[in-house]
Amino acid sequence: MMALLLVLSFSSHLLVHAELTLSIETISIEELATITENVFKESPSATTMPFHIIQIHSPQVALAPKLFNSYDNQSALSEMKDTKSLVEFVHANELFDSMRACCTDNAFHMMESWNFTDWNYEEWLNGQEGNGSSIVHNLKQQTRSQMSKTLTIEKKVVSPIGFYSKLENEHWLLDTLWAFVPIISLSMNQVDHLLLNFKNNLLLNSTNFSTFDHLKFADYVQLLPTNGATSVTILKTVPQVTEEELWSQLSDSQQHQIVEALKEDIQTSILNPILHYPAMLQCNITNSTTLNQMREYHLALLRKSTGMGYISARQWITLQAYTYFALPISYVPYIPYTNEFLWRALKILYEQESSDFKKILSQEGFDTSNTFNETLLIAEFEKWKKDAPSYVSSRFMDIYCYSSYNNYLGMFHYNFYDAYQYFMFKDGILYCISALAILFYVGFIATFVVRRRTKNIVLKRRLLLPYVGPVSLFLLPLYFLEPIWNRQYIDVFHTDAAFASTGIYPNLFISLFFSTYCVTVLRFYHLKNLYWIMNKFASKKYVISDRALRINKFLTSKVMAFVFTLILSSVIFLLWVPYYVSWYGESRAMIFSAYNLQVELLFLVPFSSLIILLSIICIICLIIDLIVNRKKIRQKGVVHYFIFDDPFFLRIDLTMMLLTAVVSALIYMTFSSATTNVVSKALFLLLFILCYLVTGGNAIIIELLRGVIALIRGGKKEESEFTKMINDPDFRNIFRMYSVNEHSVENLVLYELLETFMKKGELTEEEMHDIDRNFLRPFSPFEINMSSEGKKKFAELMMKNKGTKTTYASVDEILMKEILLNMSDTIARLEMTPEYMDWLKTKQLKGDIELGFENK
Repeated sequence: MMALLLVLSFSSHLLVHAELTLSIETISIEELATITENVFKESPSATTMPFHIIQIHSPQVALAPKLFNSYDNQSALSEMKDTKSLVEFVHANELFDSMRACCTDNAFHMMESWNFTDWNYEEWLNGQEGNGSSIVHNLKQQTRSQMSKTLTIEKKVVSPIGFYSKLENEHWLLDTLWAFVPIISLSMNQVDHLLLNFKNNLLLNSTNFSTFDHLKFADYVQLLPTNGATSVTILKTVPQVTEEELWSQLSDSQQHQIVEALKEDIQTSILNPILHYPAMLQCNITNSTTLNQMREYHLALLRKSTGMGYISARQWITLQAYTYFALPISYVPYIPYTNEFLWRALKILYEQESSDFKKILSQEGFDTSNTFNETLLIAEFEKWKKDAPSYVSSRFMDIYCYSSYNNYLGMFHYNFYDAYQYFMFKDGILYCISALAILFYVGFIATFVVRRRTKNIVLKRRLLLPYVGPVSLFLLPLYFLEPIWNRQYIDVFHTDAAFASTGIYPNLFISLFFSTYCVTVLRFYHLKNLYWIMNKFASKKYVISDRALRINKFLTSKVMAFVFTLILSSVIFLLWVPYYVSWYGESRAMIFSAYNLQVELLFLVPFSSLIILLSIICIICLIIDLIVNRKKIRQKGVVHYFIFDDPFFLRIDLTMMLLTAVVSALIYMTFSSATTNVVSKALFLLLFILCYLVTGGNAIIIELLRGVIALIRGGKKEESEFTKMINDPDFRNIFRMYSVNEHSVENLVLYELLETFMKKGELTEEEMHDIDRNFLRPFSPFEINMSSEGKKKFAELMMKNKGTKTTYASVDEILMKEILLNMSDTIARLEMTPEYMDWLKTKQLKGDIELGFENK
C-alpha cells in the first residue's frame, strides 16, 4: 500500500536534559490520532498532550474535477481560491453530498475537520476576547451533537469500493467513480495517479484519445490547499509538559538541534526540489526513482504555497477538530503547537549567503532587502496560499511526462516498467497456467503412443474429463489477462450492462470443470463396485436379472455421463448467479474499480469454493472406499491399493484433492483488497497445478513412466488370460468361494502367498521351510497337487540356499507354473456355472473401464 506521508529526510533526534526526553518525528494523521487516543485511554481527563506540533509537514489538498461535472457557471470553478468558496459553489449545484476523501477513514475525518473550520472559524474569531485561548475554550465546550449540527458535512461511512482499494495500490486505472466526484480530498502524493485515472476516464468516454496529452493540469482539475494535513512534525516530550514548562527546560543546545532539524527538512524537501528538480526531470519520468522525485517536487510546491510548514490558527483548529471526529471522545482535546522553531529555522535560511529561500521569495516579488520579519512573512504566506491554485497547476509536471497509452494494457499508464511490473507478474502467472494445459495435452497424446506397450487405456476411459477439464483450466485465466479483462471492462461500461455480467464467463467454466470431475468420480465408483451393487439388489445372490443389467448399462453409458455433466453444470451455474448478483447487484461498471480485487471476487472465490466442495465429495468417497477395502490394504499394502487395484489412478487423484482443499482454504485466508502479493499469486498457480494433476495429469505421468520402463526393458510379455482374470477382485471372490466348495483352495492360498513374496523379491530360509511344510510335504495342511520333479527342485533350492535368502524368481520358476496349471483346471469347471456367466456379463458391461484385465 502506498504510504500517505513522505518521511522527513532527517531521522528522529533524541535529546536528554535532566529528566525531560525529547524526540522529533514526522507522523501521519493516523499516528496523531493513535497517540491522542492512547493518552485518553490512560487518563480520560487529560488536558495536556505528550507532544507539541512544530510544523505542518504535508497539507491535504482538495481537487475539483472539471471534465466530468456540469455546473451552471463552469468558468467560476477556475476562479476558486479557497475551499469554503468551492464547497459553497458545489453546494449551489446540488452536488455537495458527493464529496469524498482518499483513501482512509482518517482522511475522511480530516476532510470533515477542514470543512468544520471553514464554516466556524470566523464565528469563533469574532467572539474571542483578545487572545486565542477563547477559541480553544469554545471548541472544548462543543459536544458531539452540537458539533455535528454546526458542521456542514456530516460524518459518513466510508465505502470500501473504488478509490480506497485502488489508488493506494496503483494498479488498476479504469475506475470511473472518482471522475464524477465534485470535490476529492487527498494527499499531494496521490494527485499524479488521480490525473492518470482521469485520463483513462476520458478513454472510456471517447475513442479519440490522441488529443488527451495536450490537456494541462488546469484542464483536468482545480486544486486548492486545505487547512487539513496528511502529516505533521511533532516534538514528543517525556514526561508531558506544558508550553511554558517546555521552554523553561530546553537548553540552548537542544533548541539549536530542533531548529537545525527543521532547517534541514525545509532545505532538502522544499527549496531543493523547487529549484533543481524541474531541470533535472526535464519531463522524462522513466522509472520509480524519478517518479518519486516528481512527487517530492509536487509536494514541495504545495508546502511552499502553504507557508513552508507554518501552522496557522485555522490549521490548528482543524487538527483539534480532527482528533474529535476520528476518536470516540466527548470533547475536543487541546493540542499544543508552536511556530517558534520554524521561524528560527527560516531566519537562518533567510540570512544565509546565496540563500535559496531568498531566491524563492524574490521570484514571488518579495523585497528581500529587508531584514527577516515574521509579520511580513505571514502576510506573504497568506498571499501564497491564495495564489496556490495557479502556482501549483502552472508548475505541475505535464501528464504526458510520466504517462502514455500502453498497447498491451489497453489503457494509459506510467511510462516505465517498474510501475506496472505487477501486471507482468500476474499475467505471467496466468500465462503459465494456460501453458500447463498445452503441456497436459502433449502428455495426453503421448500416452496414446505409449498405450500400445503398456496396454493401459485409463485416460481414454475417463470420458469428458481429460478433454473438458484442462480446456476449462486453460480458458479461465485467459479472461483475466490485462488486455482481455480491460477490453471486457470497457465493453461492459459502454453497453451500460450490469457489472455482474462479467461473472458469466468464469462461472460457466468453473461449473463445467466441477461437474465433469464430479460425474467422473461418481461414475468410477459406480463401475468399480458395480458387481457388488447389482448383487445387493438381486433377488438371489449371484443371480442378476437382465433388467438390472440393462438399467446399469444405461446409467453408466457415455451418453448418460454427458447428460449428467450438462445437468449438473447448469445447476451449479444457476446456484452461483445469486453470488454475483448479491455482490454487484445491478450496479454498472462505473461504480467498480477494474482493480485486481475483481479477479478474486469473480474467479478465485467461486472457484476455490467449488474446489473445496469437490474435495469434500472426493474425500468422502475415498474414506468409504478405504473402509470397504481395509482388509485388502492390510493384506496387499497401500501401493497395491493405489496402483495395482486402481487402474484409473483416481484414488491418487482423490487423495491429492485434500491438498487442493488446503490451498483453496489458504486463498480464502489471504483474500483481501491487498491481493497483489507474491504469496497470493503463488497459491493461485499451485492450485491450478494441482487441478491439472487431478484432472488426469497424475495418470499421464504414471503412464509415461510405465512406457519408459517398458522401453528400457525391451517390452513386456503378455499376461496370461488367467492372470488378468485372477487380478479382478470380483472374479477372485467367486473363484475362492468355488475353490472352497471344490476343496481346491490351497492353490489360491499359495498363489496369494507368492504374491506377497513377489513384492519383497526374496524369501528367507524360514519362509522357504514354511512353504515346504504347509504346501509340499505329504499330508501337509494345504498340500497341493505337484509333480515329484517340482518338489525335488524345490528341495534342492532349499539346500543350495541354506543359511541365506532365496530370490523370488527362482521360487516362481519352480512353483508358479504348477500352481497355475492346477487353478486353470478349477477355472475350467467354474466357467460352467451360472455365477461365472453373471460375472462375465458384468465384466462386459464394465468394458469402458479397466479393472486390471482386458477383454479379448
